[in-house]
Amino acid sequence: MTFDVPFEEWLLKAQTPSIRFLTLSLLQERDEADPEVKSAYQEIMETGPVPTILSGQTEAGNWHPEHSYYTPKYVSTHWSMLLLNNHIPNWCIYFYPINIMHSSFFSCNN
Repeated sequence: MTFDVPFEEWLLKAQTPSIRFLTLSLLQERDEADPEVKSAYQEIMETGPVPTILSGQTEAGNWHPEHSYYTPKYVSTHWSMLLLNNHIPNWCIYFYPINIMHSSFFSCNN
């Protein structure tokens, strides 16, 4: 996939680290071992929306306050996980199977 170079340069200047990471890894098809890719991924975990979202997680692994896995809307576990998946590729692939085995988070009537 090719894009206009100035467009990619603009994306690489973004303040949100996940935009830089996705530009490097998906648009420029750089390997995950590339130092710039590794640096951008590490920055995702240290700055921007990801640490803010993760700071609301309880020791039990859910987000508080929640009435069920899906509510209250936009701040419950389901919504927090969707937001994280937008910033950390494949996050939900690892999270959802673990929670299916160890919790009842997938019940709408928790």
